[in-house]
Amino acid sequence: MYKLKILLLLTAALSLASCKNRHKPVQPVKVDTTVVAPVNVSATDQILLNDLKKSVSQQDTFNKVEIKFNIDFRSESQSHSGSGTIRMIKDSLIWISISAFGIEAGRALMTPDSVKFIFKLKNKYFAGDYSYLRKFLPVDVDFNIVQNIFLDQFFIFPKNDLNLLNYFFPTLNGDVITITTRGRNEFQQRFGINNTVVYNLSTHKMTENTALFASNGKGLTISYSDFKDFTYHNLPSKVSFNGVGTNFTAVFTYQKVTFGKKMTVNFSIPNNYKPFEF
Repeated sequence: MYKLKILLLLTAALSLASCKNRHKPVQPVKVDTTVVAPVNVSATDQILLNDLKKSVSQQDTFNKVEIKFNIDFRSESQSHSGSGTIRMIKDSLIWISISAFGIEAGRALMTPDSVKFIFKLKNKYFAGDYSYLRKFLPVDVDFNIVQNIFLDQFFIFPKNDLNLLNYFFPTLNGDVITITTRGRNEFQQRFGINNTVVYNLSTHKMTENTALFASNGKGLTISYSDFKDFTYHNLPSKVSFNGVGTNFTAVFTYQKVTFGKKMTVNFSIPNNYKPFEF
């Protein structure tokens, strides 16, 4: 459960107001970064995977975007509701503010090289990079994946590398393609997880992405629903994080999405704040 809370810190900054555990980080699964070895892909599967790659290449693009949202978090022991704002400059920065009862609880600033949080209710902060946060996770969660999560841009775990698609088994039902690494023992042995993605080829939208630990079947499902047109961009108005094997949900409901808007991203760590101990 703790690792999943840290993942929410990365993807949602949800734990700005509620994270209380101080356990030592677990030993992560070692990720093999060598070149992907060839795997046997049938001719039929290769056609489906090529269709997926073609559809992914036609996804919406953006430069600047601001998202106003409401958030609802629930677990066996606690529940929180609030609101917030996400501001993004493509491939450059992600700024997040979370509020509860009209009071800002915290902020986050992510760049490709750094991750920073301030916990205003506790006068604490975290400043580091993704390598530190990966101590809590057996998968490579980086700036690009966080950016893609909130805009429903296609991505796969553990690394957002389309070359890894040859490890996936695809199935097609109408316009919906489901790809999964279940049954690919070489993938499980190398990365320690299974990844399953549901994607609509006609709308160029992902509707579900699940990453599960191969060892115990626990993990996280991210679901996208209630698609709407926001400033001529088709996006989900609801993004849900659901624990698999752990009882929690975090639902982001988009109230307003604006593209190309001039924005400010104020972030500073007050001198009296102390480092947050994970």
